[in-house]
Amino acid sequence: MEMNQKLFDDCTQLYKVERQKEKDVLKGRDDAWKKIHNLAIGNPQYKEMSTLINTNGVAGGFTSGNDDFDPDPEDLTAEKMAKEADQVKKSTRKEQGQAFNKTKIRIAS
Repeated sequence: MEMNQKLFDDCTQLYKVERQKEKDVLKGRDDAWKKIHNLAIGNPQYKEMSTLINTNGVAGGFTSGNDDFDPDPEDLTAEKMAKEADQVKKSTRKEQGQAFNKTKIRIAS
């Protein structure tokens, strides 16, 4: 079977354009997070909160609940994010199920 060179070139060009758009979007997100980080550093309460978070791992009584948290963005992969999302969904469903069972028990009583 022969290859349609024009179709191949068109598809290749489209692929390259889409990849470049993806890179631009990621760069825009990265720039936005850097801007937010710089604004946070400029906040007078930044030192106090960063010390509290670094010492206790707690901010206002909130913990991430994930002991494997790694803030390095280069380590983030779609697979890791999907795995963590699944874990959160499972724990949320479990908590909702427990709350539902408690409600059922109260109604039955």
